Amino acid sequence: YKNFFDTKAKIIINSDGIWTPNHELIKWESVWYFYLKEIRGRVIERKLFIKLTQDNKEIRLDITYLDKTEEEIFEALKNHSKKHNIHFFDKEVQKVH
Repeated sequence: YKNFFDTKAKIIINSDGIWTPNHELIKWESVWYFYLKEIRGRVIERKLFIKLTQDNKEIRLDITYLDKTEEEIFEALKNHSKKHNIHFFDKEVQKVH
C-alpha cells in the first residue's frame, strides 16, 4: 500500500511510446511484444511484461494498483501502437499457494 497515496504518474502511454519513472520513454520501435501476468496469492497482482527487440530484454511493470484496469491499459497500448508491428499475447494466470 506504499503507493496508495502517491499521485505521480506510474505509466504514460501515447503515440511516442510508453513512459515510466524507472525506464523513461520506451519507444514503440523497440517493443517486440506485450503480455499480462496475473499472480494469484493472498493478493492478486497484475504485471505488464514488455519484451524489447534488442538485447533480449524484458521489462516488468506492476499495474496492480493503478487507477486504470488492465483492459483499459491494454486497449491504450493497442490504440497507440497500431502503426508498429507489435504482438499482444493472452494473459497468463499463475496461482501461488
